[in-house]
Amino acid sequence: MKTVGLLGGMKWESTGHYYRLINVGVSQQAGGTHSTKIFLGSFDFDEIERLRTVGQRAEAVALLSRAADSLKGAGADYLVICGNEMHSMADDMTTPSAASLLRITDAVGEALQQQGLRRVGLLGPGFFVSEALDRRRLAEQFNLETCLPETADQRVIDGIICDELAHGVINDTSRRTCLAVAQKLINQDLEGLILGCPELTLIITSEDVAVPVFDSLEVHAGVIVKRLTV
Repeated sequence: MKTVGLLGGMKWESTGHYYRLINVGVSQQAGGTHSTKIFLGSFDFDEIERLRTVGQRAEAVALLSRAADSLKGAGADYLVICGNEMHSMADDMTTPSAASLLRITDAVGEALQQQGLRRVGLLGPGFFVSEALDRRRLAEQFNLETCLPETADQRVIDGIICDELAHGVINDTSRRTCLAVAQKLINQDLEGLILGCPELTLIITSEDVAVPVFDSLEVHAGVIVKRLTV
């Protein structure tokens, strides 16, 4: 079985989610008492966030690259960035280890392409919608058109995610608001809906809308499991 290197701590909650999903998937695929061979490099997210806040993106990318090189040098076959926000920096990583990254954009693109989808909607935090999930890459490599909420709707989604869902608050009014935004997207003749934030799965499921719903993190974890167990 191959080994995965997790670049975690961005934030630690999502790292734990990846760790659990990957191990559950490998256990199901391989059977018996198998679990995943994992190297974990976990950041103090405050260090990266401070660099981003003052516009020192290159320094944040350098931190990520050095950690990736360390995990690759330790023997990781694949590398995974365990945080949607930091996926936006994948294109800026120029070290040889970057070639081993299993990118969330490619995982989502492969999953949707396999189901024959061509036009989908994307809901998530603003940074993920604008940067982390590369819409141009989805279009060029997977022939996927990705539709976004209107600017005002995106601000509403951001507020619900940051002020409520991220703190475990599930509000029926906010749920109806998110579903209304999702429906506006779906009304544009969409074939599926990507959720770019795990917390959104608390209030939006395939049972709530008339198209398939894809949790980007779960899709990503599923692709990782396949790579590790082939």
